[in-house]
Amino acid sequence: EDWLQNKVNDFRNNGLEDKENLTLFIGDSFFDVGWWENFYTDYSGKAAHTAAIGGTTTWQWLNWTKSLVKTFDKNLKNIIIHLGYNDLNYTNDGVTAEEIEFYTERFIDLLHGIYPDANIFYCGIGTSEWFAVKPEKRAKTCDALAKAFCESRPYVTFVDMDAAYAKY
Repeated sequence: EDWLQNKVNDFRNNGLEDKENLTLFIGDSFFDVGWWENFYTDYSGKAAHTAAIGGTTTWQWLNWTKSLVKTFDKNLKNIIIHLGYNDLNYTNDGVTAEEIEFYTERFIDLLHGIYPDANIFYCGIGTSEWFAVKPEKRAKTCDALAKAFCESRPYVTFVDMDAAYAKY
């Protein structure tokens, strides 16, 4: 998968693997530079990188952890994740909130195993108009399950996207 290797090469070619205390943004288009066009301007002078890939799902990231995520700096300070939106909006309507949460929990635990000293932040799916999540009830269930999971783990913090966007 050339595009996957391109993400790793982009990381290495920009000299980011040598930076201390790197913050890595991963997940779907919410953190992809195709959506967040000013990412590197917003984080200019900071040790931050996005490896997000638009259109991706939680189970894809879980499967890519060893080939993509594990290649990044061993000294990651923060990992910020936005996943779940595409699981709800672009996959089979039969996917349940519990299935999405299962993959989310496995992914977060796997990241913690690889980067035990990193702070992990999981951004909820959110249901505000801004996100336009079609199956709102499942999105709320996903966020409630994710929040409970995060509260049970000292190494991960749940970020309530609805609360964040209520300010705007």
